[in-house]
Amino acid sequence: MATGEYAIAGKLTVTDTEFTFSLRGRLGGIPPVPTPIPPGAVILEPSGGDDTQRLRDAIVAIPEDGTLVLKGMFHVSDTLRLEGGRRRTVCGHPDVRSGIFVDSPDMPGAYGSMLQFVNAIGSTMRDLEIDGQGHSTQLMIVDGGEDNTIERCYLHDVGYQDTSDPTLAAMHSERSTRLRVAGNRIERTGGRSDIDSGIRGIWLGKGQIDVLVEDNTVSDTGHTGIATEPASGIIRRNHVTNALTNGTGYKIMLHPEAPFAGNVEFYENVAENTANAGLMLEGAAYESIDVHHNTFRNCGKQGTSFGALYTSQWTTRSLSFHDNVIEGCRSQGAMNRSDSCTIENNSITGESTLWLENDDMNITVNHSGQVMIGANVSNVFVDGQQIA
Repeated sequence: MATGEYAIAGKLTVTDTEFTFSLRGRLGGIPPVPTPIPPGAVILEPSGGDDTQRLRDAIVAIPEDGTLVLKGMFHVSDTLRLEGGRRRTVCGHPDVRSGIFVDSPDMPGAYGSMLQFVNAIGSTMRDLEIDGQGHSTQLMIVDGGEDNTIERCYLHDVGYQDTSDPTLAAMHSERSTRLRVAGNRIERTGGRSDIDSGIRGIWLGKGQIDVLVEDNTVSDTGHTGIATEPASGIIRRNHVTNALTNGTGYKIMLHPEAPFAGNVEFYENVAENTANAGLMLEGAAYESIDVHHNTFRNCGKQGTSFGALYTSQWTTRSLSFHDNVIEGCRSQGAMNRSDSCTIENNSITGESTLWLENDDMNITVNHSGQVMIGANVSNVFVDGQQIA
């Protein structure tokens, strides 16, 4: 085993005659090795003034398999777009703080976007810092395309005004195929508690195919930390904390525009200090959705019954929610309009109730707290006994 610091989660199971204790861990605390600058890359340094047009010209000029390296922090006041093309990269320099200061509150791109990839193939944004400076702008968006990557970027300080604000999230995507979002850090997206509204950390929407969201850290958001609307995909090893204005730690939804309902796996994620649930499933009628070995901590603000899990809107189907650690949440969870779901072997400290609120059927619960039955709930089994 390699030396270093490890993030550890565990489970203690006690019977009348014995106990078992299991631990899971992954190596943490070691910064990633910077990607070396490839031969032939163009290195651009800031002028000290507004570099919007210089960056536009440089982005348009990136050839296939080419790389544009930003060395230093650039001031930008309008949307930058990379359209089409294959295997093009925009990245920061490994030796200095590199990226963009957003100087304008009125970005004209989609949803107020700042840096936008449109129908790109095999292209990458990496190792960039984008400072919103309190302006409401979508710092990165990938619109369509396939096999693109956003990795090791630091996005922060996005402002928020009110519900007319066009910005959806610090990082956004729609209708992409095999998009990988990995190792990014997102902090301080705005929100207003007086109107229960704000800006998400990551929102990958409208039927993402085989999306991969891994090893991201999202904190202090005005709305949901990481929201995904995949046809299929994997969400793993992410950490969301302090989604305190509105929303949940994570949200998974089968969008009406998704081309099919495939398989989704959600594991080894952490959600803590959320106003509402740790994980929300909305209309998640997938072939299967497997939620396991996650940690949910202090989910649900005082006066609510929000817990680790919440299902709402339309039907959630074929959920397996198992082997999760739930600590100090307002409940284990609440389910609405859910069918053919299994909840089992979750380790719960604190309130353990699972609320089957409305229109749930074919629910099996094993070794996972107590169950309360609401309206129009049927065919419910708890530890082998039918209770509804």
